[in-house]
Formats: sequence, C-alpha cells, structure tokens
Amino acid sequence: MPGAMDHREIAKELEQMLNLERPLVAISFREDSKRGLNRFDGTVSASCVFWTQALNKSFATSKEQHMNCSIGSVTHGFRRHEEIAPGCGLEDVEAFLELGWVTKEEVAGLPSYVHGSNTVSYGPMREVEFEPDVCCLFCNAEQALFLMTATDHAIVGKPACAAMAKALNEKRTVISMGCTASRTRAGYGPDELVAFIPAERLEEVVRSLRRVVGTERKVAALARAK
Repeated sequence: MPGAMDHREIAKELEQMLNLERPLVAISFREDSKRGLNRFDGTVSASCVFWTQALNKSFATSKEQHMNCSIGSVTHGFRRHEEIAPGCGLEDVEAFLELGWVTKEEVAGLPSYVHGSNTVSYGPMREVEFEPDVCCLFCNAEQALFLMTATDHAIVGKPACAAMAKALNEKRTVISMGCTASRTRAGYGPDELVAFIPAERLEEVVRSLRRVVGTERKVAALARAK
C-alpha cells in the first residue's frame, strides 16, 4: 500500500509516543521468518520468557523450545487442548489445578493461535527484518490507558500468554494484567502490564494514538493550570 509505514518506523514512533521504557518486541509465526536469524541457544521455562529475551536481540525458536510450559504450548499453537487436559500427566497443569490457580474450564477454554509453523521468531521490532504477526509491549497503567482509549481492545488476566493468542485470533489489541507465573519466569515487574497488537492493526493504532496522546497532553496542561 502506497505510504504504508514500515514496522520498524512504527515501533520507533510507538516507543516514543508512549514513552516506553522497554522496546516493542516483534513476534512472527511464519516459517520463513527465521531466515538469517540465529536459533535461540538453550531452554526456557515458558514461552513468555522469549518476550523479555527478545528485548535486546533477535532469534528464532523451534516448537520443542515452547513445550516446557503446557499452557504456553497451547496458546502458542503447539499443543491441542486435549493434550494438556487434567489427567494427561502433565505436572505443571496438575500443580496449577491442585493450587486452584486455574480451573479445568479455564484450561479447556484457553485461546490458541493455530499457525502450522514449527518456528516462532522474536526480536526488537525497531530492527528486525522479518514481518511480525503481532507485537508485544510492556507498559504501565498510564500507557495502557492510552492504548485502551486509542484501540478496539480487550483486557484479560491470567495466564498472560492467553492475551497474545487472543490478540491474533480476534485481530485487536489485548492488554494482559500479567500473571504470577509469567512475571516470575520472564522477569518483568509487578507494575508492568503486557499488551499485544496484531501487525495488521499497527498503523491504525499509531494514527489513533497520535490523537489520543495529543489530547492527553492538553488535559495534563489544563489540570496543572487549575
């Protein structure tokens, strides 16, 4: 499309407009996204760990590297719901159920992004060459409010990774309150929310945020004057 913004330009503008402390993370489920990328070296406890690992570097991951958290393996499209159902022998799911952290109904109702790829690529969106399917950003309450005002959105709780799948499936911004398991594993703070914006909505979000942020600055000036 003539005049379309590059995802790297979008990332820089969003980071500046929202005054984000962390860069946007690009996530791609396309098999060809791994071209030219190093494969992530090692293992992680859950797929959400890749979000923070990708704040400063780009890499490609395999299906196998997403299997250590059963819930994350479903939201990222690598397992079916019935494969992690209670009684399947998956220790993490059974432990979460025993603690009452999730219910059987919540496990059965997890959103899942079905993509057919064996690869997920990650990296700072301001610099990656691959086309993202969705972007991830860490934000505070004020920044989340701006996003809510500017977008067709949903707000969800635990698990945090459900927000990513929901954003991809519903083609809209989804803001997660985060969850204890994700914060502990991925290492983001108790004051940070995690938002996901589908790639096809990014330009629209930027245009809307320009208006919203401009208005909020005027409101802040008016409030100070009074």
